[in-house]
Amino acid sequence: MNEILRRQVNEFIKENGVIAKHIAKKINISPAMLCYFRHGKKGLGSENAKKLQEFLTKYSMSGGGIL
Repeated sequence: MNEILRRQVNEFIKENGVIAKHIAKKINISPAMLCYFRHGKKGLGSENAKKLQEFLTKYSMSGGGIL
């Protein structure tokens, strides 16, 4: 699951021009943790993975506007 989620978040950032730091803030994790995850250095725990998936689902439907 983490690999699929990793690809999804990287695609979301690329397609929407969103700064990863903003995503980290919205899901209440450190920007460093999200960076490590995005680059395959660390995985996310199940709770954080769920929050990230929910974020991507919510904001993908709204056209990427997170502010």
